[in-house]
Parts: sequence; structure tokens; C-alpha cells
Amino acid sequence: MLETIQDFFDLKENVVRHVGDIFEVDDDRKNELMKKLPDFVKEYDLVASENLNEDVVAEDE
Repeated sequence: MLETIQDFFDLKENVVRHVGDIFEVDDDRKNELMKKLPDFVKEYDLVASENLNEDVVAEDE
């Protein structure tokens, strides 16, 4: 999975990817996007995101 960190037009999917969008791609496509657009996408870490949400909930209590 990838997360968009800067808006861009995904030519292969014919869609605009906006900041914060999380989308699933195969390994070849992930490698292609990360090589061609390193300032636009990053790997999405589901575990880190879940932990971040837990920290926010704990602070609100």
C-alpha cells in the first residue's frame, strides 16, 4: 500500500491522487511509483497508523 504525500495524476489508473490517499498496488507498481515519484508517495505502514490512533484515544481519556 502507498500513501500520497503530494497530489499527482496517476497516468496508469487515470485518477488524481490527493494528499492522504491510501491505495493498494502490486510490488512492481509500488517500485515504479517510488522510483519515479519519490516526493509524491511513500509506503503506508498500517501498523504504525493503528498505533498512532491508539495514542490519540489514550490522550483523550
